[in-house]
Amino acid sequence: MEQFAIEQARQFKIRSNESNSKTSPQKQQDGDRVIQCIPCQRLGRKAQSFHYCQDCDVGLCDTCKQEHVLESSTFGHNITLITRRPENVQVFQAYPELREIGALKLEGPCTTSGSAFMPGGELVVADRTSARVRVFSADYTRKQVTTLLVPKQGKWNGLRPKPLRITAIGLKELAFTVDSGCLFIAAIGSSMIMRVVKVIDVSKFESSICECLGLAFNDQDDGIYVGYISESQDYAIKVYEQNGSLRHEASENVQRIPAALSFGLDKNVVHVADHESVLVYRSPNFNVTERHRNLPRNIRDLVLDKWGYIYILTTDERGRKVRGKIFRMDMASNLVTKLQSFRDMPTSIAYCPKTDTIAVTFMSSAFVALFDLKLNSLKK
Repeated sequence: MEQFAIEQARQFKIRSNESNSKTSPQKQQDGDRVIQCIPCQRLGRKAQSFHYCQDCDVGLCDTCKQEHVLESSTFGHNITLITRRPENVQVFQAYPELREIGALKLEGPCTTSGSAFMPGGELVVADRTSARVRVFSADYTRKQVTTLLVPKQGKWNGLRPKPLRITAIGLKELAFTVDSGCLFIAAIGSSMIMRVVKVIDVSKFESSICECLGLAFNDQDDGIYVGYISESQDYAIKVYEQNGSLRHEASENVQRIPAALSFGLDKNVVHVADHESVLVYRSPNFNVTERHRNLPRNIRDLVLDKWGYIYILTTDERGRKVRGKIFRMDMASNLVTKLQSFRDMPTSIAYCPKTDTIAVTFMSSAFVALFDLKLNSLKK
């Protein structure tokens, strides 16, 4: 008799739950939180998960579930279909974390102004004090493998120009701007000797006001993008071919100083930072598609990682203990998070997609700070 009563109560509870789910589906939907697809989230997309990997503890959409099954390292994982959100499953948001892994010391007194990573992971640093471009190995030793002394320019009073911004344009090629208003293209030979192969006159040497500002390379159209201020203090972004020919010059839509340039996942847009905002221009017409203003002031440089996050380097000339900071901005939510503070004034930031390494150079320090980016899932 007791067993029969228990069975009757169980059947009544089941019927009651089914009745509630049919009569109030909206209530059931509100009680179940949606699980976002983490792989899509890493690529800057938003997609609802219909599958759940028990081994990785992440949600997957239909497309990412197929890739997850076919991947050699995850093909044996236990993937279940999500009909209702399990009570023990929590929603996760993936954010890259910045972890300091060491520092690189330069020889002698130096004032670094720019840095970049080669596709193979080599670090390139522009040293204004010695007018040299230094290349360091990609392994953990970070030894200097080659260097280039910037050649003198006769039409610039025979002085030796100082390197400013620098970017990689190939496996063994790089481009850098100098304070004479020129763009240098250099190549590293098989014997690890670096030499200048092309000099592009971005300015016309008419005034010291003319100068090159931001610099970035688009590996999709092989264009070298140079931020520029003319003698009349007009701003422009010039796009050069690797052979030195001018492909395009955008000046009408460029209303703010292009102090720093960077490309992300979408190679059709370029992110341009002035001192207090970040603008997104779409080529080839260079129309402004996005404008981010609620940012820290005194922006010095910026980079984008392979997950679509922006890292903004700022300086504080009046600060005593803190002279610079790194901020991470989520473009989807415009959320800005402070990641790191520096006692020395930073001058440039570089990102290596191959190793997820970030390098920061400083104005009056012989050290280059190295950081590692690791994508962690944080509970929301």
